[in-house]
Amino acid sequence: MDSTTVTCTPRRHGSSAVCVVAILISFVYSLALLDFFPSDWPAPMRAVQRLFYGPIVRGISSAVGSIYVGPATFELRNGAYMVLCLGIMPYLMMLIIGRGKPADLGLRLPNKIGIRLIFVSVLLSLPFVVWMTQSEHFTPYYKPHIERAGHAVFISYNILNMFTEHFLFHGVVLALARQGLRWPSVAEVHISTTSGRKRNLQWFGLAQPTKGAKGLLAATRWLGMPDGCLIAVFVSALHFSLVHLSKDPRELILSFPGGVILAFIAYRTNSFLVPLIIHLATAGLAYALMIAGP
Repeated sequence: MDSTTVTCTPRRHGSSAVCVVAILISFVYSLALLDFFPSDWPAPMRAVQRLFYGPIVRGISSAVGSIYVGPATFELRNGAYMVLCLGIMPYLMMLIIGRGKPADLGLRLPNKIGIRLIFVSVLLSLPFVVWMTQSEHFTPYYKPHIERAGHAVFISYNILNMFTEHFLFHGVVLALARQGLRWPSVAEVHISTTSGRKRNLQWFGLAQPTKGAKGLLAATRWLGMPDGCLIAVFVSALHFSLVHLSKDPRELILSFPGGVILAFIAYRTNSFLVPLIIHLATAGLAYALMIAGP
């Protein structure tokens, strides 16, 4: 037996109303993250983006201009914007509702299956990354940014971008969308003494005891997901796909199922740092393929 002490039952603090309002606020943040909406998008959605993104970025540009000697570049403005809207403001919101402890937001050391799932996830994602980068729209979307900013600035900007995104989508949102407005205790890692396929699946945190549950609850327990987290996984995935709406169609197609998997991995490994590392690895591969390609 190889196990980690757990409690799967969600803690019942806070109200559903607070949870719903907080999630709606985070959706507005996600909309505002887009640099632009396609011209054929509905006017109300573009109005929401302009309402939040424009004034905040103009204010940041003024602040950066008064502190930083030199032009307030696109990367500098948007980097500061992301830190504010994806990092500082969501964290302040969690402090206000009494959930400001980093552990309540998934800022924890990954459990022992974290490294295993990083390796397997990156390996399984390889064909999808190759398929995505072969799209005729992928390179034209990113190449102008690289040519304008340079490779070092482009890479640094995207690392900051990914960290703040995962803090919001796989940290704050995975707390907000649960009853109790905080992360669960990680589900038990049970490994049987027998050998075979089941033990191999358990080594990756799967094939866990269902404890007599039926239907969907049995499926989530077999996957090793803590109880009461399924809705949060899909809410997080919706956020994750939302910020990919203006990108390459193949990247958009992969964003929702990828968001579901990353949210599940965050819960299963007890840390939002694991999906962050996976995303950094796959994005780095896509970057390398784009640079090496014609």
